[in-house]
Amino acid sequence: MQYTDRSKPCYIYINSTGCQRADGEVVGLETEATCIYDTMKYIGNEIYTVGTGVAIGQACLILSAGNKGKRFMTQNATAMLHQPKVPSTGQRQAIEVHIKWKEVLEQKKNMVSILSSTTGHSMEKIDKDIQRPLYMDAKAAIAYGIIDKVIDKNSQGIDKILSNDQWDTAAGLVKSSR
Repeated sequence: MQYTDRSKPCYIYINSTGCQRADGEVVGLETEATCIYDTMKYIGNEIYTVGTGVAIGQACLILSAGNKGKRFMTQNATAMLHQPKVPSTGQRQAIEVHIKWKEVLEQKKNMVSILSSTTGHSMEKIDKDIQRPLYMDAKAAIAYGIIDKVIDKNSQGIDKILSNDQWDTAAGLVKSSR
């Protein structure tokens, strides 16, 4: 996006259970979220984040990482923070389990640091808060510093609504006739 037009904002709509299924089974790595976070901070565009449905764990981290004042949730969305989980170990040797545990601990420290930066809370508070799942509705997410505003169809919190033709033209998919 930044190479097309740095002046245009980037909108990220989030409905994700993060790195785990709804039943808690680990299905991804925290590094997938840090990749997205690093890209959000790397590009020069303004970043809007919008939580719809759920934003759990690493998805909640991404939701909180939009530009201040540009982080939103829909009225009935849910955000939830929790600490990273160690994937099942299966038949691994003890040293492999120890190595993975150390890696997950480093990922947790990184996550806590990012959340401290995006929410304004101390690392100690966030570390304490994520010992157990911390569920938040939109109002609680505002209070915690995850988002800035609840939006609905009539909200003016996000840029003006464009027609399909306007979106296509803005995206460079069609040439405007002048």
